[in-house]
Amino acid sequence: MSRAFGPVEPWEQEVLGYGERLPTGSRADVPDPATGGPLIVAGLLTGFGAVIPWAHIPSLSLSPTGVGMGLGWAYVFSAILALVAGGFVLARRGTAAAVLALVVGALEFIFSVLAAASIPVDQAALHNLTPTDVSIGAGLWLAMGGTALTLLAASLALARRNTEPAGR
Repeated sequence: MSRAFGPVEPWEQEVLGYGERLPTGSRADVPDPATGGPLIVAGLLTGFGAVIPWAHIPSLSLSPTGVGMGLGWAYVFSAILALVAGGFVLARRGTAAAVLALVVGALEFIFSVLAAASIPVDQAALHNLTPTDVSIGAGLWLAMGGTALTLLAASLALARRNTEPAGR
């Protein structure tokens, strides 16, 4: 578009509405659907890890779960978020969901590292034992691995945004 005395300046162009893009001819940036599957697997690992034992106390034959200790509910939320984000990424509509999964996955991973350090001490104090009497259970390791996979898959989904959106 040009005027009689020169090209139109950027501030004189037509204003776009919410969600509209300038016609650049480039492909839309939607997360790669191939990363939706790993996000779903990460959600399943995290959710499963939240409900199986996070600690094991052999002298008391006690194995508290993450949900039973009150810590695992955040991982259940994280698992549901990863499952939903994976579904959206598979459907080619998951940019915001992948960003949210990335942020929550990073926070949950940091939280799981801190939990792995504090659970033996907390459980030992609760049951009048020494921290060496308490071992970390498979649930916490699964939850930690699931959040790490969420972090990796969401990062890849956002890094590989070169797929056509659904419905085009």
